[in-house]
Amino acid sequence: QCILDAERDLQRCDEEIRKLRAKLDSLQNERNEGYRQICRYRSLLAPIRRLCPELLSRIFRFACPKTIVTDEIDCPVVRVSQVCARWRELARSTSTLWSSFYIDLDTSLHNTEVIKSMITTHLEQSRNSPLSLSLKASEQSSRLQFIVDAIVPHSFRWKELEM
Repeated sequence: QCILDAERDLQRCDEEIRKLRAKLDSLQNERNEGYRQICRYRSLLAPIRRLCPELLSRIFRFACPKTIVTDEIDCPVVRVSQVCARWRELARSTSTLWSSFYIDLDTSLHNTEVIKSMITTHLEQSRNSPLSLSLKASEQSSRLQFIVDAIVPHSFRWKELEM
């Protein structure tokens, strides 16, 4: 009988431990959600949110002086535009951020579609801003032809063209 009583006590303890672990997990999840909410509130009050668009746009111009177009999507102006909706809208409305780029076909050997997309995006987003273009290509290729075909219609906007 003593053994049976001890086994029941053990089962009761195990059941109580299981319930407490479930409660602990629930409280931990609740705490994590509370922490995330605090972070969201702090983010809303961050000083950078109080910067006027003109100043933020100027900061963007310093942070994104010239885009290097390769087959890797690692472009400062694109990164800036992915931070939040406000920054995306500001980056897209600041045409000068998109008007200076360097196209290196020698290191971009693979994904032509990415290069075409980056060039098209920059030409569209730069709207009527003067363009500063640099092009490096050691071979005659269809990619080079695409780039020439893409930028020639914008020749009236060329401020600088380096080949």
